[in-house]
Amino acid sequence: MKWITWGLLITLAGLQYKIWLHNGGLRSQYAQMQQQAESIKRENAVIRHDNAMLRAQVDDLQNGYEALSELARSELGYIEEGETYYNLKRE
Repeated sequence: MKWITWGLLITLAGLQYKIWLHNGGLRSQYAQMQQQAESIKRENAVIRHDNAMLRAQVDDLQNGYEALSELARSELGYIEEGETYYNLKRE
């Protein structure tokens, strides 16, 4: 009976070692998950900043004529009546 108890305790200790401390154990999995979580947090911060910039641009376009005309000028080449367009080329 004594040998069976010791055998079971040794087996239990070996299994616990593999679960907690071995290379593929829970500690290494926990460290990997923390790294993944930090990476996702950084990505979310960048996406939140981009969303804030887009929200500000949408507000400008909805509330102001100047932002709309600036966007039309820069992206579509819009010229108002009475304006003269000059195209300067570098040599």
